[in-house]
Amino acid sequence: MIISIVNRSKSIADADLQAVIRAINRQITEDFLPYWSFGATLRLEGAIGDKPDTHSLLDLRGDGVIYLWDHTDMEDALGYHESNAMGIPYGFVFTELSKKLDETGR
Repeated sequence: MIISIVNRSKSIADADLQAVIRAINRQITEDFLPYWSFGATLRLEGAIGDKPDTHSLLDLRGDGVIYLWDHTDMEDALGYHESNAMGIPYGFVFTELSKKLDETGR
């Protein structure tokens, strides 16, 4: 399974995000896969267009897509996930609320 990560955040550099993706991929391989017999690979992808289109998921290059987005469109949500009409999973991680809660990981 390949999960496309699309950075639409103005506050997170792709280089920083790539370092996080490498760490998560390692954790999936070493800690998740051996016990669940199922793995995944996160892959940083370039954004297409001005904003995500959840109906067509143009940014999708794998089996699902996660968007990093600065501003929440749901009150007090750190993120959410859904699937479109074709059953393709997608999700949003909102960086703005995480910063307000001082959950930057630094």
